[in-house]
Amino acid sequence: MSNIESERFLNHAGFIHYSKIKNRVNFWLTILLLSSYSVYVGAMAFAPIWMSSPLWDGSTITTGILLAIILLFSGIICSGLYVLWANRVLDKLKQELLKEFGHE
Repeated sequence: MSNIESERFLNHAGFIHYSKIKNRVNFWLTILLLSSYSVYVGAMAFAPIWMSSPLWDGSTITTGILLAIILLFSGIICSGLYVLWANRVLDKLKQELLKEFGHE
């Protein structure tokens, strides 16, 4: 792409819309996961007795282990949802932009 074509692409309303949608979703998923991890680390720091308590009498599984597993799966689920969303929404927008600029 030449500089003129790049400039035209970057100022195109479709590309600006694409960027805003992508950045908004990325921002909120990042906030969600960072806050989840922060709560987990904070619980380990400020409530270690609660985090190390067994789930039921005689259990070897602690609250901390359960929360860690939930945290891991929530990260996997968020990643999967993002990929699914990106494949359905972002890829269509990208294909439309590429077609409009003759790169398809």
